Amino acid sequence: ANVCRDLQTLADAGWVRKLENGRWAISEKPVALMKMYQLYMSDLAERGRNFEMRVTAQARQMLP
Repeated sequence: ANVCRDLQTLADAGWVRKLENGRWAISEKPVALMKMYQLYMSDLAERGRNFEMRVTAQARQMLP
């Protein structure tokens, strides 16, 4: 009974879904969350590279 209640709670939150055959499956939500994190980290890395390039360009201008 506890497992069924817990699965229903997860389904209500969008983390799992009940299949037509009565079994449970993970929904797309956790995968989408992971993808969102990957995109965020990729953007953050790109911003870091851009910053590094600007710092390097400025440092080169300071050379005699």
